[in-house]
Amino acid sequence: FAIARGKPWHGLETQRRPVIYACGEGGHSLALRLRAWAKGYGVDLANLDADPVLTALEVPQLMNAASVDVFADVIAAWFDENGRGDEKRAGLIAIDTLSRAMVGKEENAAKDMSVAVANADRLRRLTGATVLLVHHAGKDVSKGERGSSALRGGVDTLVELTSTESGMKIRVVKQKDGPPVAPIHLKIEQVQVGNDAKGRAVTSCFVRAQTKTEVLVELSGASRKILNLLNQPEHADGLCQTGARALLDGMAKSTFFDAVESLLKEKTVIRRKARYLAAPTAPPPESTPSTPETGAK
Repeated sequence: FAIARGKPWHGLETQRRPVIYACGEGGHSLALRLRAWAKGYGVDLANLDADPVLTALEVPQLMNAASVDVFADVIAAWFDENGRGDEKRAGLIAIDTLSRAMVGKEENAAKDMSVAVANADRLRRLTGATVLLVHHAGKDVSKGERGSSALRGGVDTLVELTSTESGMKIRVVKQKDGPPVAPIHLKIEQVQVGNDAKGRAVTSCFVRAQTKTEVLVELSGASRKILNLLNQPEHADGLCQTGARALLDGMAKSTFFDAVESLLKEKTVIRRKARYLAAPTAPPPESTPSTPETGAK
């Protein structure tokens, strides 16, 4: 929705372009999720007509070039009939999920995964849009995405979404071009979006940015102390390890460096020569979510 509306998303700029969402899973709940998002961010759904997010309830089969070509032709036909001004093509095509887009094939086989990635790139060339493949992690989340490593090797950008104690975290695992991006911490909020025929609450969820306090819950005691120190205005230019440890009541050098390495990995702290600085914090989202209502599940 941020791309379709040309609005910033958690501090990241977007370019306003139509979005195609090919929904292979959970399509029946899309309307509820849209209403929850609109209520959470105070958006009038009546004004979204000018910001097209087009939903396709079938995904293209990425093992079949002909299926990809037909999908691209359908998109082109829609824009020929409905496109406005410079919006004659989509900016983003999301395929949810990769598994539904390679039915009958083997995710663990490098040959099959390579074909799927190649046809996703074919779709990008035919439409001019960025293609986003939604995929699941394996049973061992620490090992990353499910299936063949050909997927990781073939994509330009790999973004990981994981659960945390207080919400969720988005982390850029691979970025072929472009600068590194700090992790984005999110939280799911439940809101009531209506009532059913018997008057019972109908609820759904939207995602908001976590507060700084919520993010700090995820950190170890030493990491939390270091990040709090570096976030103080008087330390905007950073601190060397000796100066930081002195202000942290002589924190042991090994404890300091273990905690800093964790913060550097998370990109919540950056190193500039011999000094450590808090990473720039993303500004708040385009609008502050309203306080969610509590309803029955």
